[in-house]
Amino acid sequence: MLALNTGSKTPQFYLAVQNNEVYAVNTGAYFSKPRPKTIVGLEGLAKIVDPEGL
Repeated sequence: MLALNTGSKTPQFYLAVQNNEVYAVNTGAYFSKPRPKTIVGLEGLAKIVDPEGL
């Protein structure tokens, strides 16, 4: 589970914290504008979600 910081703490957020499944990504560096780094950011997210998939 990826927990997004939306300002409100949902039960899913706390469950993710308890299971050590909260990941921080630098959204400004990878997702703020469409560019080649967006692909690098997506690859990083894919490795978080499914480490053996790539």
